[in-house]
Amino acid sequence: MNGKSVLVVDDDTQVREHVSELLRSMGYNVRTASNASDALSLLEQEEQPDLMLTDIMMPGGMNGRNLADEAGIRFPDLPVIFMSGYADSSLLVDGTIRQNENFLAKPFRRRQLSDIVELALSRPLRH
Repeated sequence: MNGKSVLVVDDDTQVREHVSELLRSMGYNVRTASNASDALSLLEQEEQPDLMLTDIMMPGGMNGRNLADEAGIRFPDLPVIFMSGYADSSLLVDGTIRQNENFLAKPFRRRQLSDIVELALSRPLRH
């Protein structure tokens, strides 16, 4: 067990549970939220996770980009991985994803998840 903690945010229960199971099998402590508002509440109540992995498109008025920006105010060193079923090129064009940000296209394999998590934890990005 590596003891690192990851906050997984996704409105799709199956995706959230699958990603959480994969991360737990890699030795991470995982907390989950089904939307940005719940994720921010968790961040206010608990200590900073080592990483946040969030879906980009979520209902409720706040998407993953907004969540990362808000979380970055409280925890400026919190690394974030964005995930989406949409093509990353379109997300780069509209500014949702910025150059050099961590992005994981759905669906993804365990190895892809492992690689990007290790990368994000080795070089945290500032917001």
